[in-house]
Amino acid sequence: MSEKKLSYSMIFLAIAVMSTILGLVCILNPDSITRILVTLVGVSLIAYGLIEIYQFFSIKMNSFLVLGIILIGLGLFCLINPDAVLGLIGLVLGLFLICLGAVEVKKSFDLKKSGVRVWWLWLIFAGIVCLIGLSGLFNPASISGLFASLIGFGFLVNGLSSIWLFLILKKRG
Repeated sequence: MSEKKLSYSMIFLAIAVMSTILGLVCILNPDSITRILVTLVGVSLIAYGLIEIYQFFSIKMNSFLVLGIILIGLGLFCLINPDAVLGLIGLVLGLFLICLGAVEVKKSFDLKKSGVRVWWLWLIFAGIVCLIGLSGLFNPASISGLFASLIGFGFLVNGLSSIWLFLILKKRG
């Protein structure tokens, strides 16, 4: 195996392991994960807003000031009212998982073209990830803690199936 190919496969495996670990963390601690996400988003928005206001004072363009004030307001909203934001997080993470699942569906058909006999297992895993994403779209606010567990399950399935694919492709040479 070439050095470049080995490097790519190690990166693929590292991402798969991180996805698996992230999945387990989300499953074991869903409420904390959602609160941490809301806090990180809030702090990030405030920091970005402060940067925009700094640019206003440097460049004297009103659009920087307006955007900075809006971003700081949104950041404060995240920190003051995290429950309202949790519903939005459910939507965003649901959309992310749907996109991830769609990519994995495409990957399953690529595996079929490559001659991998159990390509359909990959397709099943991709379908599960898509279904979890859809569940978040249809009921994001009421299942914020449960949704973090479902997201974790999605990452876990994705990570384990990627590790499985890594092992299959490594066997094939």
